[in-house]
Amino acid sequence: MRAPTAVGEARTAPLGGALTDVDGASATGAAVALVGVTAGYRRRVALEDVTLAIPRGAMVAVVGPNGSGKSTLLKLLLGLLAPWAGAVTVLGQAPRAARAHLGYVPQVEAGDWRFPATVAEVVMMGRHRRIGLFRRPGQADHDAVAAALEQVGMADRAGDQVGELSGGQQQRVFLARALVQEPELLLLDEPLAGVDALTEQDVYALLRGLRDRGITIVFTTHDLSTVAEHFDLALFVNRRVVAFGPPSDVITEAHLREAYGPRMALVKIGDRFFGVDVGHHHA
Repeated sequence: MRAPTAVGEARTAPLGGALTDVDGASATGAAVALVGVTAGYRRRVALEDVTLAIPRGAMVAVVGPNGSGKSTLLKLLLGLLAPWAGAVTVLGQAPRAARAHLGYVPQVEAGDWRFPATVAEVVMMGRHRRIGLFRRPGQADHDAVAAALEQVGMADRAGDQVGELSGGQQQRVFLARALVQEPELLLLDEPLAGVDALTEQDVYALLRGLRDRGITIVFTTHDLSTVAEHFDLALFVNRRVVAFGPPSDVITEAHLREAYGPRMALVKIGDRFFGVDVGHHHA
Protein backbone atom coordinates (compact mmCIF):
# COMPACT_ATOMS: atom_id res chain seq x y z
CA MET A 1 0.00 0.00 0.00
CA ARG A 2 1.32 3.41 -0.98
CA ALA A 3 2.18 5.58 1.98
CA PRO A 4 0.90 9.17 2.02
CA THR A 5 3.38 11.99 2.01
CA ALA A 6 2.87 12.73 5.69
CA VAL A 7 1.26 10.56 8.30
CA GLY A 8 0.88 10.44 12.03
CA GLU A 9 -1.12 11.77 14.92
CA ALA A 10 -2.00 15.42 14.88
CA ARG A 11 -0.60 17.47 17.73
CA THR A 12 -2.61 20.05 19.56
CA ALA A 13 -1.79 23.66 18.82
CA PRO A 14 -3.34 26.92 19.99
CA LEU A 15 -5.91 28.37 17.61
CA GLY A 16 -4.10 30.35 14.97
CA GLY A 17 -0.75 28.77 15.80
CA ALA A 18 1.23 26.28 13.78
CA LEU A 19 -0.20 22.77 13.61
CA THR A 20 2.21 19.97 12.73
CA ASP A 21 2.04 16.21 12.47
CA VAL A 22 4.70 13.85 13.82
CA ASP A 23 6.74 14.22 10.65
CA GLY A 24 6.86 17.98 11.16
CA ALA A 25 4.77 18.84 8.11
CA SER A 26 2.70 22.00 8.39
CA ALA A 27 -1.06 21.54 8.41
CA THR A 28 -1.36 24.49 6.03
CA GLY A 29 -0.53 21.99 3.25
CA ALA A 30 -3.00 19.40 4.51
CA ALA A 31 -6.20 18.42 2.73
CA VAL A 32 -8.10 18.81 6.01
CA ALA A 33 -7.12 20.65 9.18
CA LEU A 34 -9.14 21.06 12.36
CA VAL A 35 -7.77 23.03 15.29
CA GLY A 36 -9.55 22.97 18.65
CA VAL A 37 -12.90 22.15 17.04
CA THR A 38 -16.00 21.59 19.15
CA ALA A 39 -19.34 21.10 17.36
CA GLY A 40 -22.78 19.66 17.93
CA TYR A 41 -26.53 20.10 17.65
CA ARG A 42 -28.52 22.40 19.92
CA ARG A 43 -27.01 21.63 23.33
CA ARG A 44 -25.56 18.20 22.48
CA VAL A 45 -21.81 18.03 21.87
CA ALA A 46 -20.90 15.68 19.00
CA LEU A 47 -17.19 16.49 18.68
CA GLU A 48 -15.07 18.09 21.38
CA ASP A 49 -11.67 19.81 21.12
CA VAL A 50 -10.63 18.01 17.94
CA THR A 51 -7.26 18.89 16.44
CA LEU A 52 -6.43 16.94 13.31
CA ALA A 53 -4.46 17.25 10.06
CA ILE A 54 -5.11 14.87 7.16
CA PRO A 55 -2.40 14.91 4.48
CA ARG A 56 -3.26 15.27 0.82
CA GLY A 57 -3.44 12.03 -1.14
CA ALA A 58 -4.23 9.83 1.87
CA MET A 59 -7.04 7.30 2.17
CA VAL A 60 -8.40 7.63 5.70
CA ALA A 61 -10.87 5.42 7.59
CA VAL A 62 -12.86 7.19 10.32
CA VAL A 63 -13.93 4.51 12.81
CA GLY A 64 -16.20 4.79 15.84
CA PRO A 65 -19.53 3.66 17.29
CA ASN A 66 -22.91 5.18 16.45
CA GLY A 67 -23.10 8.74 17.76
CA SER A 68 -19.33 9.11 17.99
CA GLY A 69 -19.17 12.14 15.69
CA LYS A 70 -18.19 10.52 12.38
CA SER A 71 -21.01 12.05 10.33
CA THR A 72 -20.59 15.34 12.19
CA LEU A 73 -16.98 15.46 11.01
CA LEU A 74 -18.12 15.11 7.39
CA LYS A 75 -20.74 17.85 7.86
CA LEU A 76 -18.05 20.18 9.15
CA LEU A 77 -15.86 19.45 6.12
CA LEU A 78 -18.78 20.01 3.76
CA GLY A 79 -19.62 23.32 5.41
CA LEU A 80 -23.08 22.08 6.38
CA LEU A 81 -22.32 22.60 10.07
CA ALA A 82 -20.36 25.43 11.66
CA PRO A 83 -18.12 24.66 14.63
CA TRP A 84 -18.99 26.12 18.01
CA ALA A 85 -15.29 26.68 18.65
CA GLY A 86 -12.06 26.25 16.71
CA ALA A 87 -11.28 26.38 13.01
CA VAL A 88 -11.83 24.04 10.05
CA THR A 89 -9.82 24.31 6.83
CA VAL A 90 -10.47 22.21 3.72
CA LEU A 91 -7.98 22.28 0.84
CA GLY A 92 -6.56 25.48 2.31
CA GLN A 93 -9.93 27.27 2.37
CA ALA A 94 -13.05 27.63 4.45
CA PRO A 95 -15.25 24.55 3.89
CA ARG A 96 -17.96 26.40 1.93
CA ALA A 97 -15.36 27.93 -0.37
CA ALA A 98 -13.90 24.48 -1.07
CA ARG A 99 -17.21 22.82 -2.01
CA ALA A 100 -16.53 22.92 -5.74
CA HIS A 101 -13.57 20.63 -5.13
CA LEU A 102 -15.39 18.12 -2.91
CA GLY A 103 -17.27 14.94 -3.72
CA TYR A 104 -19.71 13.39 -1.26
CA VAL A 105 -21.23 9.92 -1.11
CA PRO A 106 -24.04 9.63 1.48
CA GLN A 107 -25.34 6.54 3.18
CA VAL A 108 -27.65 4.56 0.90
CA GLU A 109 -30.68 5.15 3.12
CA ALA A 110 -30.06 8.93 2.99
CA GLY A 111 -31.51 9.11 -0.53
CA ASP A 112 -35.23 9.11 -1.31
CA TRP A 113 -35.58 8.00 -4.91
CA ARG A 114 -39.32 7.44 -5.11
CA PHE A 115 -39.55 10.24 -7.68
CA PRO A 116 -38.71 9.23 -11.26
CA ALA A 117 -35.06 9.80 -12.12
CA THR A 118 -32.80 7.73 -14.29
CA VAL A 119 -29.33 6.60 -13.27
CA ALA A 120 -27.75 9.01 -15.78
CA GLU A 121 -29.87 11.92 -14.50
CA VAL A 122 -28.82 11.29 -10.91
CA VAL A 123 -25.15 11.20 -11.90
CA MET A 124 -25.56 14.38 -13.95
CA MET A 125 -26.63 16.14 -10.73
CA GLY A 126 -22.95 16.02 -9.79
CA ARG A 127 -22.11 18.26 -12.76
CA HIS A 128 -24.47 21.12 -11.83
CA ARG A 129 -21.77 23.25 -10.21
CA ARG A 130 -19.69 23.02 -13.38
CA ILE A 131 -22.63 23.50 -15.76
CA GLY A 132 -24.04 26.54 -13.99
CA LEU A 133 -27.57 27.62 -13.19
CA PHE A 134 -30.16 27.29 -16.00
CA ARG A 135 -27.59 25.95 -18.49
CA ARG A 136 -27.97 22.65 -20.29
CA PRO A 137 -25.33 19.92 -20.03
CA GLY A 138 -22.84 19.89 -22.91
CA GLN A 139 -21.12 16.98 -24.58
CA ALA A 140 -18.28 17.12 -22.05
CA ASP A 141 -20.82 16.67 -19.24
CA HIS A 142 -22.48 13.70 -20.93
CA ASP A 143 -19.05 12.17 -21.57
CA ALA A 144 -18.12 12.63 -17.90
CA VAL A 145 -21.33 10.89 -16.79
CA ALA A 146 -20.74 7.98 -19.18
CA ALA A 147 -17.13 7.62 -18.00
CA ALA A 148 -18.14 7.67 -14.31
CA LEU A 149 -20.83 5.03 -14.86
CA GLU A 150 -18.30 2.89 -16.69
CA GLN A 151 -15.90 3.25 -13.74
CA VAL A 152 -18.47 2.00 -11.25
CA GLY A 153 -19.79 -0.78 -13.48
CA MET A 154 -23.21 0.78 -14.11
CA ALA A 155 -22.91 1.89 -17.76
CA ASP A 156 -25.52 -0.64 -18.86
CA ARG A 157 -28.08 0.75 -16.38
CA ALA A 158 -27.85 4.43 -17.40
CA GLY A 159 -31.48 4.60 -18.54
CA ASP A 160 -32.96 2.66 -15.60
CA GLN A 161 -34.95 4.28 -12.82
CA VAL A 162 -32.62 4.68 -9.84
CA GLY A 163 -35.41 3.73 -7.41
CA GLU A 164 -35.57 0.27 -8.99
CA LEU A 165 -31.94 -0.54 -8.20
CA SER A 166 -30.64 -2.57 -5.27
CA GLY A 167 -28.90 -0.78 -2.40
CA GLY A 168 -25.48 -1.80 -3.72
CA GLN A 169 -26.31 -0.56 -7.20
CA GLN A 170 -27.61 2.74 -5.83
CA GLN A 171 -24.38 3.21 -3.93
CA ARG A 172 -22.41 2.73 -7.15
CA VAL A 173 -24.57 5.47 -8.69
CA PHE A 174 -23.92 7.82 -5.75
CA LEU A 175 -20.19 7.18 -6.18
CA ALA A 176 -20.41 7.99 -9.89
CA ARG A 177 -22.29 11.21 -9.03
CA ALA A 178 -19.36 12.19 -6.78
CA LEU A 179 -16.77 11.26 -9.41
CA VAL A 180 -18.22 13.53 -12.11
CA GLN A 181 -17.49 16.49 -9.82
CA GLU A 182 -13.78 15.73 -10.37
CA PRO A 183 -13.09 16.15 -6.65
CA GLU A 184 -9.79 16.75 -4.91
CA LEU A 185 -11.33 15.48 -1.67
CA LEU A 186 -13.86 12.64 -1.60
CA LEU A 187 -16.00 12.17 1.52
CA LEU A 188 -17.94 8.92 2.00
CA ASP A 189 -20.39 8.30 4.86
CA GLU A 190 -20.73 4.57 5.63
CA PRO A 191 -20.77 3.88 1.87
CA LEU A 192 -20.61 0.09 2.14
CA ALA A 193 -23.31 -0.47 4.76
CA GLY A 194 -25.53 -3.26 3.49
CA VAL A 195 -23.85 -3.73 0.11
CA ASP A 196 -22.76 -7.09 -1.27
CA ALA A 197 -19.20 -8.40 -1.12
CA LEU A 198 -18.58 -7.85 -4.86
CA THR A 199 -19.63 -4.21 -4.66
CA GLU A 200 -17.42 -3.76 -1.59
CA GLN A 201 -14.33 -5.07 -3.37
CA ASP A 202 -15.09 -3.04 -6.52
CA VAL A 203 -15.50 0.15 -4.48
CA TYR A 204 -12.24 -0.38 -2.60
CA ALA A 205 -10.38 -1.02 -5.86
CA LEU A 206 -11.84 2.14 -7.39
CA LEU A 207 -10.98 4.22 -4.31
CA ARG A 208 -7.39 2.97 -4.30
CA GLY A 209 -7.11 4.04 -7.93
CA LEU A 210 -8.42 7.51 -7.07
CA ARG A 211 -6.01 7.73 -4.13
CA ASP A 212 -3.14 6.84 -6.43
CA ARG A 213 -4.16 9.79 -8.64
CA GLY A 214 -3.72 12.11 -5.64
CA ILE A 215 -7.34 12.39 -4.48
CA THR A 216 -7.75 12.51 -0.70
CA ILE A 217 -10.39 10.10 0.61
CA VAL A 218 -12.15 10.30 4.00
CA PHE A 219 -14.35 7.27 4.59
CA THR A 220 -16.48 6.65 7.69
CA THR A 221 -17.05 3.01 8.58
CA HIS A 222 -18.17 0.60 11.29
CA ASP A 223 -16.19 -2.22 9.68
CA LEU A 224 -12.87 -2.44 11.49
CA SER A 225 -11.97 -5.63 9.59
CA THR A 226 -11.10 -3.85 6.33
CA VAL A 227 -9.20 -0.86 7.74
CA ALA A 228 -5.70 -2.37 7.89
CA GLU A 229 -6.07 -3.88 4.43
CA HIS A 230 -7.34 -0.87 2.49
CA PHE A 231 -6.44 2.40 4.26
CA ASP A 232 -3.29 4.49 4.71
CA LEU A 233 -4.52 6.08 7.94
CA ALA A 234 -7.10 5.26 10.59
CA LEU A 235 -8.90 7.74 12.83
CA PHE A 236 -10.57 6.31 15.94
CA VAL A 237 -13.09 8.80 17.24
CA ASN A 238 -15.62 8.94 20.05
CA ARG A 239 -16.45 12.60 20.45
CA ARG A 240 -12.74 13.20 20.80
CA VAL A 241 -9.85 11.88 18.73
CA VAL A 242 -8.87 8.57 20.35
CA ALA A 243 -6.02 7.78 17.94
CA PHE A 244 -4.91 8.80 14.44
CA GLY A 245 -2.14 7.35 12.32
CA PRO A 246 -1.18 4.25 10.35
CA PRO A 247 -3.57 1.33 11.04
CA SER A 248 -0.71 -0.71 12.51
CA ASP A 249 -0.35 1.91 15.26
CA VAL A 250 -4.00 2.78 15.73
CA ILE A 251 -5.67 -0.65 15.81
CA THR A 252 -4.89 -1.76 19.34
CA GLU A 253 -7.11 -3.16 22.06
CA ALA A 254 -6.50 -0.09 24.23
CA HIS A 255 -7.69 2.26 21.47
CA LEU A 256 -10.61 -0.04 20.64
CA ARG A 257 -11.79 0.02 24.25
CA GLU A 258 -11.38 3.78 24.51
CA ALA A 259 -13.51 4.24 21.39
CA TYR A 260 -16.11 1.50 21.90
CA GLY A 261 -16.07 0.73 25.61
CA PRO A 262 -14.23 -1.48 28.12
CA ARG A 263 -15.99 -4.71 27.13
CA MET A 264 -14.35 -4.80 23.70
CA ALA A 265 -11.59 -7.23 22.74
CA LEU A 266 -9.47 -7.11 19.60
CA VAL A 267 -9.33 -10.33 17.59
CA LYS A 268 -7.10 -10.90 14.56
CA ILE A 269 -8.08 -13.49 11.95
CA GLY A 270 -5.60 -13.68 9.10
CA ASP A 271 -4.81 -10.10 8.12
CA ARG A 272 -8.10 -8.71 9.44
CA PHE A 273 -8.97 -7.25 12.83
CA PHE A 274 -12.35 -7.57 14.53
CA GLY A 275 -13.79 -5.90 17.60
CA VAL A 276 -15.67 -8.36 19.80
CA ASP A 277 -17.91 -7.47 22.74
CA VAL A 278 -16.84 -9.98 25.38
CA GLY A 279 -19.27 -8.70 28.02
CA HIS A 280 -18.87 -9.38 31.71
CA HIS A 281 -18.20 -12.93 32.86
CA HIS A 282 -18.73 -14.04 36.43
CA ALA A 283 -17.26 -17.12 38.11
